[in-house]
Amino acid sequence: MTYDNYRWLFYEVYDVESFIQLGENDVTPFDEDEVIFDEDEEILDEDDLILFDEKEKTPLEELELSIRSYNSLRRAGIQYVEELKAMSTEELTHVRNLGKKGVLEICRKLGVDAELEDERDKDGRARRKSALEQLDELIGLEEVKEQVRKIAAFARMKRDVRATGRELSMALGMEFVGNPGTAKTTVARIIAEIFGEIELLPGKEVMEVGRSDLVAKYVGQTAVKVKEVFEKAEGKVLFIDEAYSLVDSTEGEFGDEAINTLVQEMENHREDTIVILAGYPDKMESLLKRNPGLRSRVPFHLHFRDYAAEEMLMIAEMEAKKQGFVISESARKQILTACEGAAGVPECGNGRFCRNLIENAILNYADRIYGKDLSSAEISCDFVLTEADVTAPFTGSLDTARKPIGFLAA
Repeated sequence: MTYDNYRWLFYEVYDVESFIQLGENDVTPFDEDEVIFDEDEEILDEDDLILFDEKEKTPLEELELSIRSYNSLRRAGIQYVEELKAMSTEELTHVRNLGKKGVLEICRKLGVDAELEDERDKDGRARRKSALEQLDELIGLEEVKEQVRKIAAFARMKRDVRATGRELSMALGMEFVGNPGTAKTTVARIIAEIFGEIELLPGKEVMEVGRSDLVAKYVGQTAVKVKEVFEKAEGKVLFIDEAYSLVDSTEGEFGDEAINTLVQEMENHREDTIVILAGYPDKMESLLKRNPGLRSRVPFHLHFRDYAAEEMLMIAEMEAKKQGFVISESARKQILTACEGAAGVPECGNGRFCRNLIENAILNYADRIYGKDLSSAEISCDFVLTEADVTAPFTGSLDTARKPIGFLAA
């Protein structure tokens, strides 16, 4: 071993500039033979010459965080525990989708006292989260969240312009397009709360209607029904679910009357009623083509994409937590496998699949714990869902749904 290598080992913690300075110094090196080592001392080779700061980095996985917290941190570019320790609690709260629960979890893992905004009001009751906080806590839906924030910003501007005695001509009608179980109704309720919070609308209510609420059975009654619905929805968000069902197979039917009246009423109530048309991707276009004036009444288009398997797992964990259960590691792997099979298959229902999966697991848990001896007075419950509790909440439908789109071989 040369003297230079010895000095490299000895001054590992120096930065690059320090090493350059050392090289420029006029230092007389020792003779190689004069460097004496203990017989049992291990001599390091070049592979061991790793800077201390890199050696000491701890992978984020070692904290064993929840999937949501872990994914939020990784998406924010955080890979090591040391990076978390260097962040303040305030900085953690700005990590997208981490949420206050995630911040508290991280602080608990790191042994740090978290100073977050009080979650209870002065009377000790749980503080109701703002609409935007509720939006941020939704799993996935990043594109939708961004659009909703833009809509909220425009709504605030519209309110402020209205206060000056002027009106912005652009309406706030929206089209929600997505497969079943992608949180369209949930986001509609959050939007209603946003409009209520900024006082663009007098309240925070959502009025949900479908074809049966808008289309009558007899000639001349459909237009009346539509107008009655708008009268009841004044000052609210009117959410028309499966709006494409208004389109009849032939033109001139009651559905067309409903659509034509809908366009008229959306114009008449553009300042006091926010209309959201919701439906499945392959069917909504037929509705917008039915009446040329309808598309211009819904300037905001939000696309609700299907959940990925990892997001479905996070939804399942959230549903279990709502019911007071936790999911074991083996059950989590089982659920992820089920979600990987259901992801991208609209018939499985996205978030509804996750909810049904957990409800089914809870039923199996009840049978496993309570079913064997109904006469027992005392039963110990840990409320932990295991792999034995997780079974698919359907029989055969997944394979049937997959074949037309080529996921399974014939």
